[in-house]
Amino acid sequence: MAEYATFWDIPGMKAGVITGDVAWNLLKFAKAKGFAIPAFNCTGSSVCNAVLEAGAKIGRPVMIQFSEGGSAFFLRESVGQWQEGGVHLGSMCWSALCAQCGSGIRYPSFGPL
Repeated sequence: MAEYATFWDIPGMKAGVITGDVAWNLLKFAKAKGFAIPAFNCTGSSVCNAVLEAGAKIGRPVMIQFSEGGSAFFLRESVGQWQEGGVHLGSMCWSALCAQCGSGIRYPSFGPL
C-alpha cells in the first residue's frame, strides 16, 4: 500500500461510501503511511450528516459506526427496540441513510453495507 501516493490512488477508490476490499485497502494504506481514520459512533441522522460533512471539509476519509443501542433507537417507534430483528433492521436503516447521504460527498467514508 505504501506504493500509492494518496488514498485516491487505491484501485476502486471513489467519493462516497466504500466497503469491502476498497475499505480494507484504505485501512492498510493508512497503516503504511502512519495515520489513523477516525470512527464516529452516530446516534442520529444529524450526527451522521455532521461526520460526513466534516470528512468532506477536511478532505479526509471517516468511518461511521452504530452501537447496538443506537441501531435499536432508529426504529424505536415502529419496531420494539429489543424485539427480535429490531437492532439488525435499525442498523440496516442507518446504513442505507448513510449510503444515500454519502453519495453526495466528495471524499470516501466507510459504510457498513
